[in-house]
Amino acid sequence: MEEHDGGHDHDHDHDQPHAVVADLRIAFGINVLFTIIELVGGVLTNSVAIISDAVHDLGDSVTLGIALLLERISGKPRTDRQTFGRRRFSVLGALITGLVLITGAGAVLYHTIPRLWAPEAVDTGGMIILAILGVIMNGIAVIRLSRTESMNARAAFLHLLEDVLGWIAVLIGAIAIRIWGITWLDPLMAVLINIYVLVRAVPLLGRALKVLLQFTPDNIAVAEVENVLTRVSGVQSVHDIHLWTLDGSYTLMSCHVVTNGERTLTELEALKDEIRHKLHDVGVEHATLELESDAADCDECGL
Repeated sequence: MEEHDGGHDHDHDHDQPHAVVADLRIAFGINVLFTIIELVGGVLTNSVAIISDAVHDLGDSVTLGIALLLERISGKPRTDRQTFGRRRFSVLGALITGLVLITGAGAVLYHTIPRLWAPEAVDTGGMIILAILGVIMNGIAVIRLSRTESMNARAAFLHLLEDVLGWIAVLIGAIAIRIWGITWLDPLMAVLINIYVLVRAVPLLGRALKVLLQFTPDNIAVAEVENVLTRVSGVQSVHDIHLWTLDGSYTLMSCHVVTNGERTLTELEALKDEIRHKLHDVGVEHATLELESDAADCDECGL
């Protein structure tokens, strides 16, 4: 007998918090506005470093735009063509953002490391003014996104956190260069920040890939689920357990449950209710159960 836990499914399929979309929209607007300010400021101060960062922020704006679009799509209800809903679009946004973060950090490191041995003169006055603006504007966006658990929004949060740290480094570096003339501090801070971004972005990319490739969620083990179910009275054994997550937070499972002896329909319904509650306690929001007696043959085993 097949069972779909519909009690939770309808709400979780499309009850995507509107706050995530609102926060991403604000972050996107701030980033686009500051990119324009950077481009103008870079031209006025004749600073190649500022113009280069403006190009980097332009890429951030594109990434945030993609993240916003995919987050909005992910909140739409399921359809006949997308029976699981569209929560995976949020994970896709995290994947794209992670790739951009890693590529951008790698490119910056490639061009910045040689400058440790050949530092260039910079316009410290323009750097200080733009750095203060950068910390304030990007800091507002970071604070808005720091409260969300959406994988997509967390990826965008890392993007903006990178910008805040970068502008703090620019501010410190510009002040130090202005006072002591240590021009090598600017590329050194840039290298350290991008290493930090890589340390955060690589695991994020790994988590997104694990979700898309339907790995078992990190917080639930198949052995744990099997142990929980076999301790339920009336359950003889469990097999063909499949555990996966739609977006890193919503967990689904399907399995075959072998019961010991024949049971009435009422008894089977009571058994399924108990199994569902046990699974919910370990973090499974949606379960599809195939109940079979110990005398029945399983034609779908091993799938």
